[in-house]
Amino acid sequence: MHQHSLFKSLLSRKVAFGATLGGAVLFMIIGVVLWGGFNTVMEATNTMEFCISCHEMEENVYAEFKGTAHDGNRSGVGASCPDCHVPRPWVHKIVRKIKASNEIWHKIMGTVDTPEKFEAHRLTMARRVWQAMKETDSRECRNCHDWDTMNPEKQKPRARNQHVFAMEKGNTCIDCHKGIAHKPVHKEISEEELEEWAKPVEAYKFEIPDRSVVTLRMRNGTSQSPFRPRLSRQPINAPAALRPCRFATPSLRSALATQHSLKWLDGVSDALA
Repeated sequence: MHQHSLFKSLLSRKVAFGATLGGAVLFMIIGVVLWGGFNTVMEATNTMEFCISCHEMEENVYAEFKGTAHDGNRSGVGASCPDCHVPRPWVHKIVRKIKASNEIWHKIMGTVDTPEKFEAHRLTMARRVWQAMKETDSRECRNCHDWDTMNPEKQKPRARNQHVFAMEKGNTCIDCHKGIAHKPVHKEISEEELEEWAKPVEAYKFEIPDRSVVTLRMRNGTSQSPFRPRLSRQPINAPAALRPCRFATPSLRSALATQHSLKWLDGVSDALA
């Protein structure tokens, strides 16, 4: 009896803001349950299965996604819809989920419920994704692709040099890599708009990692060099870095070609001296 009254006394004891200990414990339990339920729902909507549960997604963008390098590759790594389109940081994830409520409205209204309607709105939807990626320095891309962890030794000369160029100028992933998992709708816009999308951002400049610097120096003068000619019985050819990139805009290709052609010509001069 004494223990029962002691327990009751503890529960009725006020701890803060006039709340009793029993009330605080009750609210804490309710909070944990509500938070657990909220987080469970959040995670349930962060799956490929949920994303393609709508026929608009399954029959259009998911059909295009299948068979791409992001769907599956020789390394056995695949990306799902949330990996590319939902932020991992909690605050940004909540913001994205709030914005997604607009998609529910359009689902109800049938805005893109036929292939014809989807195609009519595709460029508008793509522009929204490009804008989001541009504003965040391709944050979701960097969940897997990061400057510091890239191995330039295993990249082709052209890719290696374009990455260095992007770090120096302040370009981000989406500037060059549009249409790699879905329909390349960027080919339907004007060159002027494409140039505007690919403008570098000063804040996105990145100090070139030591690994890239070392690799470029090691490659200099070898058959795989992006800067010097290949000295062999074969004719001297321009390096692969001078070939136009299928993703880059004309100005980006021109700048890149100019940068590397000058270094390549320097290499030719040295070789023939």
